[in-house]
Amino acid sequence: MKLSPHKSRAIFEQSGIPLVKAGVASIPAEAKSLAEKLAPPFLIRPCLPTDVVRAAASASEAAARALLSRQGDRLLIEEQPAARRQAHAFVSLDRWEEKPFLLVAPDPISNIYSSRYLQQQSIPYQHFALPEGLHPFQTRALAKAAGFRGGLINIAGNILSTLHRVWMRYDAEVVGATVLETVDGLVVVAGAVLEIDEDALFRHPELKAEEELAYLHTERERKAGQEGNPWVDLDGDIGMFVAGSGMGMAANDVVALAGGKPANFTDVGGGPN
Repeated sequence: MKLSPHKSRAIFEQSGIPLVKAGVASIPAEAKSLAEKLAPPFLIRPCLPTDVVRAAASASEAAARALLSRQGDRLLIEEQPAARRQAHAFVSLDRWEEKPFLLVAPDPISNIYSSRYLQQQSIPYQHFALPEGLHPFQTRALAKAAGFRGGLINIAGNILSTLHRVWMRYDAEVVGATVLETVDGLVVVAGAVLEIDEDALFRHPELKAEEELAYLHTERERKAGQEGNPWVDLDGDIGMFVAGSGMGMAANDVVALAGGKPANFTDVGGGPN
């Protein structure tokens, strides 16, 4: 489950990560006022998961109104300062070697889950063990590999170290950020991403993730979850009542292959009463 971007920023900030300037607006006029206080260009993100909008000069009141009316929520407006260098950092689980790792890519990356892919693309990464995590010399090496130089290596290395500590602290599936070296010689983070394992949310009531869960799940999915039954609503018209999640996925594929459209995925295996 992806945590709202303003909550992700708050956790990063509490952890000591330097962030680009940003603010949250709940009405169009507020968005326009906020944009006038920040330096363009901006990254505009609704606070519930949806599209990202880049505004080259200003967050217009009309654009904000369109987004807010569509989402009925709040907007995060974040500065995108000019940068000499940027590195896209992610902490996740390497599905190739089944180990947690931290990677630093100079460009946007499509596959953050496979060290084999990273090796093919010559993208630096570092595995780490739980609960020890990475050592400072390892994160400094990654910062240097990402192109940071001089005293900025230590600063960027500390940011990378904190990102992987956040991943461990909050039972995250993915922690992501863009680490920027600005033209003023500062190292700051933009685009904070924190995806939490839903099965671990009971350990983190401080995240107050009810809003995200309500947005992500239909009423039927929420009801099934409360009863302990996995259920995912789909857009088809053939109901699927299948014993076993592997059989469920295979059955959905077979129905689709035959030209049908499954209405749901579920799993009633494991000894139902």
